[in-house]
Amino acid sequence: MTDDLHYIFLEVEKCRPDAEASLIERVGYALYHLPELEGKPAGFDEEIFDLLFSSADLHNFAEEDRIKYHNDMTTERDIQNQIDFAMDKGREEGREEGREEGREEGREEERVKIIDALRKQGVPEEIISKVLEDTKE
Repeated sequence: MTDDLHYIFLEVEKCRPDAEASLIERVGYALYHLPELEGKPAGFDEEIFDLLFSSADLHNFAEEDRIKYHNDMTTERDIQNQIDFAMDKGREEGREEGREEGREEGREEERVKIIDALRKQGVPEEIISKVLEDTKE
């Protein structure tokens, strides 16, 4: 009736955990056999399986342990966010200091160019020194 709908059926009972199995077959196998698995099977090294099995472990926690785990994770995330914020702020301050130093270095380079130009024009050193002293104030 329409070409827009596509269905894929996966018979999870037939999914294999072997090395030739595709990722979707291994995911199906893990989901189907999750209640009887004691840990992550060999060859299930992708990040999706780490998430799947850690979620399953969390689901098996007692209610008190689950609450403690969530509180600990919240605290850990808060600390990490504080660290990230401080790092970002430090980077921004460093960039600003670098800009300021760059401006000062640019000013110094310009002063050197002006002094060289004055010397080439034959302006006496006493006058150049006097001008430099007046501009430092």
